[in-house]
Amino acid sequence: MEAAEARDELSTPPVAGVERRPAMEALNAAPVRPTVAEGWPIFRLRIATARLELRLPTDDELIALIDVAKAGVHPPEQMPFGVAWTDKPSPRFEREFLQHHWLMRATWSPDNWSLNLGIFLDEQPIGSQSVRGVRFAVYRTVETGSWLGQAFQGRGYGKEMRSAILAFAFDGLGSRLPNREPSSTTTAPTACRAGSGTRRTAGTS
Repeated sequence: MEAAEARDELSTPPVAGVERRPAMEALNAAPVRPTVAEGWPIFRLRIATARLELRLPTDDELIALIDVAKAGVHPPEQMPFGVAWTDKPSPRFEREFLQHHWLMRATWSPDNWSLNLGIFLDEQPIGSQSVRGVRFAVYRTVETGSWLGQAFQGRGYGKEMRSAILAFAFDGLGSRLPNREPSSTTTAPTACRAGSGTRRTAGTS
């Protein structure tokens, strides 16, 4: 009891207007670092369908997406893209693939933007779906493009992801009319139903 009373006498009560110094544990605590999603909020975007999730891939996921593309997107004797990016040799293929995605992030602006989303099935990337707006505030139109790894084609994933991006463009962004989709592995026009139930059509070439 005497020791406790002595401690009480030595400790002073708080004085009005005077703040106590923080505990040493608080001073030594590591600062909380912001996440990538906090610095670049587009990483928070998620578009979900019955089977797929469309979102911006991280750098590590871009590497996994490269593996999907290198495994094959179309038959070797065909070229469904306006730019023959799938035919580029390694390591040029890998470098330009990453540069393209990084460029789309770095040059983003409200009026001119390109959103290159990864397509994820059970957390694994299987392809890519892009949507782009040029002078979007003026024209309110978008261009879309997509590709899907050959191992995942023929299961309806392509239609599902294009329907999702059109629903996002119309219902989420207020687009008026989609432009042509120049970089899809599908060559026939695809009729897609947006989330509102209105039938939208995105042409392909």
